[in-house]
Amino acid sequence: MIKLTKINLQFGSRAIITDGSLSIQNGRLCLIHSESGTGKTTLLNEIALLNDPMHCLYLMDDQDITTISVKERDELKLRKIAYMSQDTKLLDGLCVEDHLKWCAQINLIPLQQVVKTLKILGLEKSKHKKISKLSGGERQRVAFASCLLKDADLYIFDEPTSMLDEQHKKIVAQIIQQLVIQNKMVIVATHETEYFHDYDEYTIKDHTLVALNEAEREPNSQEVPSRSKHSPKQKLYRSLAVSYLLNFPFKNAIFILLTSLCTSLMVLLLMAGFANFSEQTLNISDMYNSELLYVKKGHMQSDFNSDDNGNFALDKSTISKIEQLENVKSAEPYLWLNVPPRYYSLEKHGDYFNDHEERKVEVIQDNQVIATKYYDDFVVDTYIYFSEGTICIYPTYEHQKYNQRCEMVNDEDGVYISASLAKYLGIETLEGQSIRMKMGVVVAEEPCLVTYEDGYQEAGRYPFIVVDTMEFRVKGILKENVFGSYGIFNDADIFMPIEDIQALQEKYLAKEEVQTLLQQKMQEKATHMRNFEGKEYYLITKMGWEASALVINVDNPETIYATMAEIENIDPDYVVSLTQVSVGSIDKNITNQLKQSVLLYSCVITFGEILGIIVINYFQLRSRKNDFTFLYRNGVSQSAVQSIAFKEMLYKIGIGVLMSLLMTYLCLPMVAEYIVLPISFTFSTALMNSLLYSSIVLISYLISQAIVFRK
Repeated sequence: MIKLTKINLQFGSRAIITDGSLSIQNGRLCLIHSESGTGKTTLLNEIALLNDPMHCLYLMDDQDITTISVKERDELKLRKIAYMSQDTKLLDGLCVEDHLKWCAQINLIPLQQVVKTLKILGLEKSKHKKISKLSGGERQRVAFASCLLKDADLYIFDEPTSMLDEQHKKIVAQIIQQLVIQNKMVIVATHETEYFHDYDEYTIKDHTLVALNEAEREPNSQEVPSRSKHSPKQKLYRSLAVSYLLNFPFKNAIFILLTSLCTSLMVLLLMAGFANFSEQTLNISDMYNSELLYVKKGHMQSDFNSDDNGNFALDKSTISKIEQLENVKSAEPYLWLNVPPRYYSLEKHGDYFNDHEERKVEVIQDNQVIATKYYDDFVVDTYIYFSEGTICIYPTYEHQKYNQRCEMVNDEDGVYISASLAKYLGIETLEGQSIRMKMGVVVAEEPCLVTYEDGYQEAGRYPFIVVDTMEFRVKGILKENVFGSYGIFNDADIFMPIEDIQALQEKYLAKEEVQTLLQQKMQEKATHMRNFEGKEYYLITKMGWEASALVINVDNPETIYATMAEIENIDPDYVVSLTQVSVGSIDKNITNQLKQSVLLYSCVITFGEILGIIVINYFQLRSRKNDFTFLYRNGVSQSAVQSIAFKEMLYKIGIGVLMSLLMTYLCLPMVAEYIVLPISFTFSTALMNSLLYSSIVLISYLISQAIVFRK
């Protein structure tokens, strides 16, 4: 039995019912009829526990409903109340049969009852129709059937026959009378009282609920059958989420494809961009993993195993033995070009000390000087040398693949320069430019006194360098300035093939004026040696310059330590070490611009994707307003409704992650081919792809859900 007293209902700010009471016993039919707009639906919503807060004193089986919690109220709506609204809100995303099956399952009704109900209400031919495609009369019958598939105590029908034909009106009225016979409480708001009999009658007049012919009867003592209070809710919520996913294949496929494509593009962009300034460094460094530096040291076996003035010329027979080792692919001398602080100038015919004007670098194109810079200004701005103002050209070797490491390269002979130096000199493209500068070539050995940390001294050799104005064609501009550190210089921006350096040394040594100079110097005493160890030294001890270091390339990094041991056995006075890799000046502005561009484009794609997903999800959730209203009216809480939508999104994310991974995997080879970068599909790629997709879609969904379900 239910009883409502002190009824005070409003619609917005307008008073609807300000007085009256209503009571109904089990096994009784209650009809409410009045003019449209007087508040019948508002009253039924109150009886169906849809209003919060409630606006009356509501007793159900002597329990004060106004004092119970929202959760308890939802449980009453789910178990004891069946409500058919006039607006016939249903699960529009399902077909008729699936909708009724879901209602039966959550209400613990055998599925055979669904077949029977479809037949009784003439819905068999429409059972595969989507709810959203039904006519008004069909929707009304499905809404009525949904109530029948609940073993409730109280049935509430708002205009259940208004859109039905005569035959179905009689069928609905007969079923309602059967519910009364089954000891149910039934309330019907209708204008068609002629289809019903033996009922309590109420009307709304002058904002008052008035009983017209309420029968005085003893409460029906027939017991209401006991029923289970628990249904597999979570399982049904999951099934509804899956149904939403499957019943909108086109929309969901478009959503998954677009989000997967955007995420894949972003992953590929990040991989390609970051490869330019991180992965590329690592891969270039890998070229030196199979390389050794072999040095003929002097007295001290220091940790500084690179080439310096304390080293001696390599023995040709020793070099020959090294070249014959099984795993050695090449063994080439380490030679360089540079302008030290003091040198002999061929142009000025005398010793000369390097100054600012002598460090001028000119860019030549079509025999015209198009730019003039000073190398020491560039050096000060970028890094520090051991010898201030030293200009050095480093050797390159075939196995180091300098051509492949250039962002621009041509087929001409010449030098490679760093991107930083190219920017400083204003070289943006390779169109036959050359650089003209003072550069020195080692043509002989002069004696020097080497003093070690322990005080020990010995006679060493020092390069006798002649300097001339030289012009070098620019062959390539490096993507990243990574090189082997073999000598006393800790940085370089100009690189030349070792064969060209050897050719320059031979060319200048053969010059008549150089030969004359060297012959003259060989007759002059080296006063700086101070008759060391009682010997008399001259300024030139030997014409030509033999390398004191050997750059050795082995066939496989795995054999490098075995090869080191073999070389050390050849001569214990030699020092063999792994090549140390140096990273020279990389233009920070260029690198930062690249990083900023990659991050900017990634952020734009991410923002666009998030915004797009928010809009799509918002309208998708809004389109299910009818579904959510139906669930609310049947005791499914808002949190449960949100969980259904959330589960659907999780299924989409799972499928989308797989689709995004597939797109990334398929597109990666094409991207790598165009940008020529060492990128590949790895576990890290898959992890980044999955996390990006999941987080973007999830964040977007949570935002759109918060908007739709806001209070």
